[in-house]
Amino acid sequence: MLIKNQKSKIKNCLIVAVLAVFMTSCKEDIALNGVRLSPTELVIFEDSQPQRIYIHYYPHNSTDQNVQWETTSSSVITVSQDGMVSPVSPGEEYVVVFQNGLPLDSCKIIVQPVIRVESIALVPTTLAMFTSSSPRTLTVEFTPSEPTYTGIAWSSSNTSVATVSPGGSITPVSAGTTTVTAVANDGGATATCEITITEFAPVNLLLNPGFESPADATTALGADSPWRPMVMADLTPDAGEFTLTTAHVNANRTDAQFWIDRGLESIEGTYAGRLPAGNNAGVYQLVNVTPGKTYEFRAFVLRFRTNATNQSQIREEFLRIKTIGDDAETLVAVSYLPPEDTWMEVNGSVTIPEGVTQVRFQVSQRDEAIPLKSPGTLIDNALFYELP
Repeated sequence: MLIKNQKSKIKNCLIVAVLAVFMTSCKEDIALNGVRLSPTELVIFEDSQPQRIYIHYYPHNSTDQNVQWETTSSSVITVSQDGMVSPVSPGEEYVVVFQNGLPLDSCKIIVQPVIRVESIALVPTTLAMFTSSSPRTLTVEFTPSEPTYTGIAWSSSNTSVATVSPGGSITPVSAGTTTVTAVANDGGATATCEITITEFAPVNLLLNPGFESPADATTALGADSPWRPMVMADLTPDAGEFTLTTAHVNANRTDAQFWIDRGLESIEGTYAGRLPAGNNAGVYQLVNVTPGKTYEFRAFVLRFRTNATNQSQIREEFLRIKTIGDDAETLVAVSYLPPEDTWMEVNGSVTIPEGVTQVRFQVSQRDEAIPLKSPGTLIDNALFYELP
């Protein structure tokens, strides 16, 4: 019985094998009509790691996908038979895919030379700040001026005095001194800036800087509010003196989690000034100043969409410090183009010219025709103070 079963199994295996061979021999060959390489152009540096070029066969189920990869010059690039391109030297050449000696498709390869960092310098090399100062960003100057790799590693020798961000922004922490060091990722060139932080408690010259006064806790500025509505002529000369939509509080400001999600932990109070979406809008406050003195200013700003997808902030000069009178001039204007739903500190400084004893601290937005409608804008914790 055992021998009979074994013979039966062997017979079945032979039948399956014969059928498989028969089916394989009867399978129709599907010719390759062409290929497409992706990308069609590739830019790499002479020190880049090997990069892959992808090949797409047409039809995808063709039975003959045996192709050959070649380059037009092996002195610039090399290519493996699985499409990996390696740089050799700067230049421009092609990777070409062949089948049976016929070219099917090609990819242009541009190998760029690497410009190495020789040295770096920080501007400024010394920086004096107050404990109340807004962050200041150091500038890195490279030699040569346009190296291939511009990555910098930053560090502060005393983070209890000042910290430095990955982008070179200095934030004061407490009085003292520290050295900020920048190291080029390419080559290790270094540069330093000596930071001195002085204790200083600024006196805010703005009244109701956070829009917390009962006079402003409505949908419009109160009659006794130090914040005054702008007129259209403030934005567009000869446009007339009609009043713009004014700033007012936003009830959603009381939703704590909404603001925490947008980085508002440092903002105090219940209310914020609001410039409504889709409107020319602005407010200002008159501030007494001393000629020749330098003043710093800042405000926290958030832009947000309401219900229109075509709203986008286009106001290039959002916060202005201006003189007053018929011959008023802008002393400084700060751009405001932050990402949506993100709080941003808009800041700057101004030295008051001789003969000027009063200025306007002004925030505004200009509306335009669709698709450049202005979104809603919130302003909070405004600050304007004289430096010692």
